[in-house]
Amino acid sequence: MNIFWIMSMVTAFVVTVFALRAAIFLRRCPVLRPTDAVPPDAPLISIILPARNEAAHIERCVRSLLAQSYPQLEVIVVDDGSSDATPAILARLAASDDRLRVVRGGPLPRGWTGKNHAIAVGMQHVRGAWLLFVDADVSLHPSALSAAYLAARAHGAAMLSLWAYQELGSFWERVAQPVIVGMSHAIDPFQRTSNRRYPNAAFANGKFILAERSAYEHVGGHAAVREEVLEDQVLSGRFKHAGYHMLMLDGTQVLSTRMYTSLAGIWEGWSKNNFLTLQRSFLMLFGSVVAVYVITISPFLMVLWALIEFKFSQQVFDPLVINLVAILVLLVTRWRARYYFDTPLRYYLWHPIGGLIFIGIFLNSAYQHTWGHGVTWKGRRYGDVDPIG
Repeated sequence: MNIFWIMSMVTAFVVTVFALRAAIFLRRCPVLRPTDAVPPDAPLISIILPARNEAAHIERCVRSLLAQSYPQLEVIVVDDGSSDATPAILARLAASDDRLRVVRGGPLPRGWTGKNHAIAVGMQHVRGAWLLFVDADVSLHPSALSAAYLAARAHGAAMLSLWAYQELGSFWERVAQPVIVGMSHAIDPFQRTSNRRYPNAAFANGKFILAERSAYEHVGGHAAVREEVLEDQVLSGRFKHAGYHMLMLDGTQVLSTRMYTSLAGIWEGWSKNNFLTLQRSFLMLFGSVVAVYVITISPFLMVLWALIEFKFSQQVFDPLVINLVAILVLLVTRWRARYYFDTPLRYYLWHPIGGLIFIGIFLNSAYQHTWGHGVTWKGRRYGDVDPIG
């Protein structure tokens, strides 16, 4: 039994486990579907949208918020020191709809991240009994807010968060994002977050968080997580530990986002968060890097190795066949998850490159948060130094 055969069997086993977990997730994941059955006397919902240099996205996002079928809403956009056309776009939109208010975020205080401070500023202007926090790179189906509110009330949830459909435009988005987002989905955060039997399992996606205002204020809101780069995760933990019920749903039918448009954006954006999601644990980092390598790179590399060194041996459990089957399982799994991030089939063969980028992001994130000078986002630096910008 040589090392090549052992590595092939380990790769096949890990890929099979991953595929099974993904299949279970896809089968059980609760999906939020569009609905408009909200009574006209439903409470006012205040939507808070922080925006910093979002000229490329802000108009589409705001128009989708104002187009919601929910009967009572207000939209508060906080301009967080934008230096592009964002303020001009917002002024034009606000002039045509009195439900939209634009406020300035002001200077960033010491000890705050920009997003958390912008939301805290926006909270000074809200009037609603429920709050919706969204990012500027999202677009909502007209029924998204109605469906989310009804789901939260039906399940007695004080916080509801959605995962979004990933819009992928550029080459690097189609190569990297399905690997990064897909492997995150495979850990199945939805079921455990929504289950009271897992008090420490809290997860939220900052692109869409609907919260009951009284509960939000009880846990301290974004002011209580002012220094956190991964504020959505920490805030959801405060909800869960306070005893509030949470609901995490597949929102791909009502919510879409284009997170990044370039490899540089993907690298910077995910590096900001990844080591924090591992709780700054180098043991978890090592396990994650190994898992990504085995699931995304190893079977492809082993096939090349087999073709070059061993050829086809005609054994029952030939390593070449084993790794080809592992690749097939991976590609079928990705195809089954296509409604999260639909890409042309030719991009499936770039799967190992996406894995290599993901590993690089993990290592870069760990370096920046540990030995570097912090991470940068939206022209500001966070970490071991005070925010700049």
